[in-house]
Amino acid sequence: MRDFIGAGAPRAAKVEREVEQRTESLEALARIAAVLGLNSRAPTVAEFDRTAKALGLDWTSSRG
Repeated sequence: MRDFIGAGAPRAAKVEREVEQRTESLEALARIAAVLGLNSRAPTVAEFDRTAKALGLDWTSSRG
C-alpha cells in the first residue's frame, strides 16, 4: 500500500498502525466479553482488567 501511495507513505503507515491497534483492542474486548459470558453489555473496567490479566493479555482499561 505504501508503494502505491508514494509520498503519502508516512501518513498511510500511521493510519495502518491506528487501524491495527483498534482491531487488536476490539479483539481483546470481544475475547474478554466471551470469557465472562457477556452478551448484552461490555465488561466493566474492573472486569476487563481482571480478565485481561488472568488471560495473560497485554491490555488494561487505560491502554490506549
